[in-house]
Amino acid sequence: MRLKYTGIVEAEPCPNSPDRWMITKGTELVPAGQVMRLEYIKANFSSADCEALNLFDPDRTERLCPDDIGG
Repeated sequence: MRLKYTGIVEAEPCPNSPDRWMITKGTELVPAGQVMRLEYIKANFSSADCEALNLFDPDRTERLCPDDIGG
């Protein structure tokens, strides 16, 4: 049996482990305080925002804030 679960969690990088993220706002199935590797998050979760706002995309800042904006 395959089931699909819809829920939104929020994660922040762990200060001492750059490849690990801590769930700051969780759900019943993904509780707050749980720590996950970035690779696991990318493989098992999708962005709640559109793809242009994907927070795990390393080029996000360059794409959303080019040098010629604001100056």
